[in-house]
Amino acid sequence: MTSPDLTFDRRLVGRRFPSGSFEVTEEAVAGYCMAVGEAWPASDGASGDESIRRPVPPTFVLLQALRGISDLARALGLPERFGDLSTQTGESVELLGPVYLGDIIEKRSGIQDAYRKTGRSGPMAFVVWEAEFANQDGAVVARARMSFMTRL
Repeated sequence: MTSPDLTFDRRLVGRRFPSGSFEVTEEAVAGYCMAVGEAWPASDGASGDESIRRPVPPTFVLLQALRGISDLARALGLPERFGDLSTQTGESVELLGPVYLGDIIEKRSGIQDAYRKTGRSGPMAFVVWEAEFANQDGAVVARARMSFMTRL
């Protein structure tokens, strides 16, 4: 990279690092559903049978995708610009399996790519982060890729 704003250890590209875990709680799912206008039953109607696992909306885990990116960038010793989420330029999501109420989801995040581009308004830095979500059994349930741009 030619810009000091994008100088970093390129060996970090493509690697994922632990970046937090969270429990899928009824309160969190209900709040998510209310925010996005999705109906989600308060109970499964199974007359209290705790052995029945209740699936949550498929995109629920993606709420966590952006959390912690700035902290991870600092922990990896990356330039401040890598944690600056000034403008999101794209997002893709791959849903790989169901998530259930009570699951413990582990997130691993990392840099997929980082590059500099010059547009009509001047030089810009693009950083592509990828997050992978796995449940308590180690099964990957989702991946999210998010691109961000900041002016240099």
